[in-house]
Amino acid sequence: MLRYTLGLLPLLLFMTASCQSTPSETSTATAPPSESEAVPVAAQQVLHLNTTDSLPYPIVENFDDLAPIFSREDGKTYVINFWATWCGPCVEELPYFERLAEETAGQEVEIILVSLDFKRDVRTKLLKFIQERPLELPVIALTDSKTNVWIDKVDPEWGGAIPITIVYKNDERRFFAEQFSNYEELAEAVQSIQ
Repeated sequence: MLRYTLGLLPLLLFMTASCQSTPSETSTATAPPSESEAVPVAAQQVLHLNTTDSLPYPIVENFDDLAPIFSREDGKTYVINFWATWCGPCVEELPYFERLAEETAGQEVEIILVSLDFKRDVRTKLLKFIQERPLELPVIALTDSKTNVWIDKVDPEWGGAIPITIVYKNDERRFFAEQFSNYEELAEAVQSIQ
């Protein structure tokens, strides 16, 4: 067990290496939202995943339950972004995805934000972030800690750092291992697949 834990430590350090906390994240921990602050959402689906009655997004504890979103062949263009609230570059590029959603409304483009926030934070910090923003895009909280197993399933080029984005349509696929520096970069990435 110790060997497994020590083997996972470098991967976790690498994943956080490209992300720095923003000043607001260095403050003390916040209490979980009260019942009155919780998002009242009826059980619904985000893609094939069910949300709960108290969160506007599903929590996926096993990557295999999320895997189908990487292999859909329905003619849509999928834009899948891996991010976290504690990742400064991830949060900086979120407005580009929101703008992309506005500008591709009515087109066959689906944008999915896969949060890699820590399991202990998906019902508190992630929820608060989404409530304060507010994010209109579908969010999925992936809490599977076996990153050494599933990262290569997302893309063999991925070393574990975030943000990353996958853009695909049927069997055409592109992997973007860094933050988009502006909206135009993201829009070009999507247009290159359509």
